[in-house]
Amino acid sequence: MGGLGAYKALTDMQILSNANKAQLASLDPARDKIYILGHGGPGNPYLHSTPCDKEEKIPPGYLAEELKLGGLSRNFRDFRLTSCNSADAREPLSFSHADLRAATLPKLGHRSWLLCGAQSEAKVALAQTFSETLSLLGFNNAEVTGYHGSGKVFSLANCSTQEIKGDIARRSSVKSTYKADELGHAQIIQKHSVPPPVRAYKSFCANTCGIIGVLHRKILHHLH
Repeated sequence: MGGLGAYKALTDMQILSNANKAQLASLDPARDKIYILGHGGPGNPYLHSTPCDKEEKIPPGYLAEELKLGGLSRNFRDFRLTSCNSADAREPLSFSHADLRAATLPKLGHRSWLLCGAQSEAKVALAQTFSETLSLLGFNNAEVTGYHGSGKVFSLANCSTQEIKGDIARRSSVKSTYKADELGHAQIIQKHSVPPPVRAYKSFCANTCGIIGVLHRKILHHLH
């Protein structure tokens, strides 16, 4: 992200410490949202610090545990994963309803041989995995929103978008929200309609997989 958008983000940002659990514990479960930044890909079970970094990665279980230990209320509801393809188990072919639905379906990976025979490891969307992990830790009201496609920012237009093979759509229109049921299995509870691509702003677009998230004008940088 560059230009005016990057300048405003850096000058307006506040970096706060969660020492003594002061920040996370103060969040209102019914009103506030938590935006989680990072880089990712379809079916990728980790958040990465950079697009190409395979070493510095955070599994969703570790992130959920840190939020719990950091004092976040178990009643907290609204979590947003801004990484690329956070709602995709596989690369979506387009922004059509059918292709986005297909992208959320688990993708079978390589086979491994165990005592009970051949087993296939399935790749699922990061938002689905994070939703189920939060449920296991007692966040029973958690709703985790992921986004389809690769993240982009219009630096001069103050607009966050997603891209699939050159087509661009507003990020808010191509998201899927997961919520775990009583058995801990995450289901999609909300999928937004897809508007026409916003090609007119493409010249202002700068590639980025991590969208700067603002939580009531505050960014929680340290969980502890």
